Amino acid sequence: MIIKNTTLKKATIQNLLVKNGLMQIYPLKNDKLVVKESDTVQVTIQKINNQLKIEPKFPTIGNPVQIVVTVLFIVFFIAINEIVDVPFSWLVSIAIGQGVSYLWFMPKIKALQNQVFSILNQPND
Repeated sequence: MIIKNTTLKKATIQNLLVKNGLMQIYPLKNDKLVVKESDTVQVTIQKINNQLKIEPKFPTIGNPVQIVVTVLFIVFFIAINEIVDVPFSWLVSIAIGQGVSYLWFMPKIKALQNQVFSILNQPND
């Protein structure tokens, strides 16, 4: 999401977000801001020229949803290994866990992205 023709400065962006209830805001080295709802639900804000770019961050690897799903699939593959041999079952389990994690958290990340967009896209007095 991009907000065009903005004159908002980094400090103003942080103040607007805090004023609207988003308390976990952290600067990154490359002049980006990270807005966190949790460790897995995050968006980045970057100012490029007179535009603000609000991007979702991919859910962190090793989050609880991924771990639980991965373990369940590892157990599943071990259980069916006598019937069907699944090659690379560990890698398949991890990939499925990451995919489920993405599907689980992406709606929450998109909601945070929309919330940040609506806060920063308001006319400023």
